[in-house]
Amino acid sequence: MSYYKHERRRVMRRIIVLLVMMLMTLTANAGEKREFGEPIPTNVKVVGVDELVKNVKAYEGQMVVVEGRMGDICADGEDFSFKGKFELIEVLPPAGQMPPKSMKGKAAKVYGKVKVKHEKEEKGEKKESGDSEIKIEAKGVRFP
Repeated sequence: MSYYKHERRRVMRRIIVLLVMMLMTLTANAGEKREFGEPIPTNVKVVGVDELVKNVKAYEGQMVVVEGRMGDICADGEDFSFKGKFELIEVLPPAGQMPPKSMKGKAAKVYGKVKVKHEKEEKGEKKESGDSEIKIEAKGVRFP
Protein backbone atom coordinates (compact mmCIF):
# COMPACT_ATOMS: atom_id res chain seq x y z
CA MET A 1 0.00 0.00 0.00
CA SER A 2 1.37 3.39 -0.91
CA TYR A 3 1.89 6.20 1.52
CA TYR A 4 -0.88 8.35 -0.03
CA LYS A 5 -3.54 5.63 0.29
CA HIS A 6 -2.61 5.11 3.92
CA GLU A 7 -2.76 8.86 4.60
CA ARG A 8 -6.14 9.19 2.84
CA ARG A 9 -7.63 6.40 4.98
CA ARG A 10 -6.36 8.04 8.13
CA VAL A 11 -7.94 11.38 7.18
CA MET A 12 -11.24 9.67 6.29
CA ARG A 13 -11.34 7.93 9.68
CA ARG A 14 -10.87 11.26 11.44
CA ILE A 15 -13.65 12.83 9.41
CA ILE A 16 -16.01 9.95 10.19
CA VAL A 17 -15.19 10.14 13.91
CA LEU A 18 -15.86 13.90 13.92
CA LEU A 19 -19.18 13.46 12.11
CA VAL A 20 -20.29 10.77 14.56
CA MET A 21 -19.35 12.99 17.53
CA MET A 22 -21.29 15.93 16.06
CA LEU A 23 -24.32 13.72 15.46
CA MET A 24 -24.20 12.43 19.02
CA THR A 25 -24.04 15.99 20.41
CA LEU A 26 -26.99 17.13 18.32
CA THR A 27 -29.17 14.17 19.27
CA ALA A 28 -28.29 14.50 22.98
CA ASN A 29 -29.90 17.97 23.13
CA ALA A 30 -32.71 17.25 20.68
CA GLY A 31 -35.14 15.80 23.22
CA GLU A 32 -34.75 18.62 25.73
CA LYS A 33 -37.77 20.86 26.13
CA ARG A 34 -37.04 24.42 24.93
CA GLU A 35 -40.26 26.31 25.73
CA PHE A 36 -42.02 26.64 29.08
CA GLY A 37 -45.41 28.25 29.59
CA GLU A 38 -46.92 30.55 26.97
CA PRO A 39 -45.20 31.24 23.63
CA ILE A 40 -43.08 34.40 23.49
CA PRO A 41 -45.07 37.09 21.63
CA THR A 42 -43.44 38.98 18.77
CA ASN A 43 -45.38 42.23 19.29
CA VAL A 44 -43.90 43.04 22.74
CA LYS A 45 -40.77 45.16 23.24
CA VAL A 46 -37.58 43.12 23.77
CA VAL A 47 -35.04 44.44 26.29
CA GLY A 48 -31.85 43.08 27.80
CA VAL A 49 -31.41 42.47 31.51
CA ASP A 50 -28.95 45.37 31.84
CA GLU A 51 -31.31 47.79 30.05
CA LEU A 52 -34.20 46.66 32.28
CA VAL A 53 -32.22 47.24 35.48
CA LYS A 54 -30.91 50.59 34.22
CA ASN A 55 -34.41 51.91 33.40
CA VAL A 56 -36.55 49.88 35.80
CA LYS A 57 -39.00 52.74 36.43
CA ALA A 58 -39.95 52.78 32.74
CA TYR A 59 -40.74 49.04 32.74
CA GLU A 60 -42.27 48.54 36.20
CA GLY A 61 -45.68 46.85 35.92
CA GLN A 62 -45.35 46.31 32.16
CA MET A 63 -45.31 43.10 30.14
CA VAL A 64 -41.92 42.76 28.43
CA VAL A 65 -39.69 40.19 26.75
CA VAL A 66 -36.28 40.12 28.45
CA GLU A 67 -33.19 38.59 26.85
CA GLY A 68 -30.40 37.15 28.94
CA ARG A 69 -28.88 33.90 30.19
CA MET A 70 -30.33 31.53 32.74
CA GLY A 71 -28.43 31.45 36.00
CA ASP A 72 -28.82 29.27 39.06
CA ILE A 73 -32.10 27.85 40.29
CA CYS A 74 -32.76 29.14 43.80
CA ALA A 75 -32.57 26.72 46.71
CA ASP A 76 -36.35 26.79 47.21
CA GLY A 77 -36.80 25.70 43.58
CA GLU A 78 -39.40 28.39 42.91
CA ASP A 79 -37.36 30.87 40.85
CA PHE A 80 -34.09 31.28 38.99
CA SER A 81 -31.59 34.04 38.36
CA PHE A 82 -31.41 35.66 34.95
CA LYS A 83 -28.19 37.36 33.86
CA GLY A 84 -27.17 40.17 31.59
CA LYS A 85 -23.57 41.25 31.07
CA PHE A 86 -23.43 43.10 34.39
CA GLU A 87 -26.80 42.73 36.11
CA LEU A 88 -28.85 39.95 37.66
CA ILE A 89 -32.61 39.65 38.24
CA GLU A 90 -34.97 36.94 39.44
CA VAL A 91 -37.53 35.12 37.31
CA LEU A 92 -40.60 33.41 38.72
CA PRO A 93 -41.42 30.86 35.99
CA PRO A 94 -44.96 29.82 35.09
CA ALA A 95 -46.46 27.40 37.64
CA GLY A 96 -44.92 23.95 37.29
CA GLN A 97 -42.76 25.07 34.35
CA MET A 98 -39.26 25.40 35.88
CA PRO A 99 -36.56 24.92 33.22
CA PRO A 100 -34.09 22.13 34.06
CA LYS A 101 -30.66 22.85 35.57
CA SER A 102 -29.09 21.75 32.29
CA MET A 103 -30.23 25.08 30.77
CA LYS A 104 -27.96 27.05 33.11
CA GLY A 105 -25.81 29.48 31.15
CA LYS A 106 -27.89 29.22 27.99
CA ALA A 107 -29.40 32.22 26.22
CA ALA A 108 -33.12 32.65 26.77
CA LYS A 109 -36.07 35.00 26.42
CA VAL A 110 -38.52 35.53 29.26
CA TYR A 111 -41.98 37.03 28.72
CA GLY A 112 -43.65 38.43 31.79
CA LYS A 113 -44.57 41.31 34.07
CA VAL A 114 -41.87 43.42 35.73
CA LYS A 115 -42.28 43.60 39.51
CA VAL A 116 -40.14 45.84 41.70
CA LYS A 117 -39.90 45.42 45.45
CA HIS A 118 -38.54 48.50 47.20
CA GLU A 119 -36.98 47.20 50.41
CA LYS A 120 -36.60 50.51 52.22
CA GLU A 121 -40.11 51.64 51.24
CA GLU A 122 -41.53 48.61 53.10
CA LYS A 123 -39.69 49.65 56.25
CA GLY A 124 -40.99 53.21 56.00
CA GLU A 125 -37.57 54.64 55.08
CA LYS A 126 -36.64 56.87 52.18
CA LYS A 127 -35.80 54.75 49.13
CA GLU A 128 -32.56 55.20 47.24
CA SER A 129 -31.43 53.91 43.87
CA GLY A 130 -30.08 50.38 44.06
CA ASP A 131 -32.40 49.43 46.92
CA SER A 132 -34.87 47.49 44.76
CA GLU A 133 -35.31 43.84 43.96
CA ILE A 134 -36.42 43.24 40.36
CA LYS A 135 -38.43 40.15 39.48
CA ILE A 136 -40.18 38.97 36.35
CA GLU A 137 -43.44 37.07 36.85
CA ALA A 138 -42.99 34.96 33.74
CA LYS A 139 -45.80 33.80 31.51
CA GLY A 140 -43.31 32.11 29.17
CA VAL A 141 -39.64 31.14 28.95
CA ARG A 142 -37.95 30.12 25.70
CA PHE A 143 -34.47 28.86 24.88
CA PRO A 144 -33.67 29.45 21.18
